[in-house]
Amino acid sequence: MIFTVGHSTRHQAELIAILKEAGVELLVDVRRFPGSRRHPQFGQEAL
Repeated sequence: MIFTVGHSTRHQAELIAILKEAGVELLVDVRRFPGSRRHPQFGQEAL
């Protein structure tokens, strides 16, 4: 099964907790440009 998720304005730890609670075991970043100036915790280097 495949789901999509947006990080919104959450902190990285908060998003991870939500994913774990939902039973997500694997997360794949498929963005063409994996970076975020507004939310650097979700940039390519941080992930």
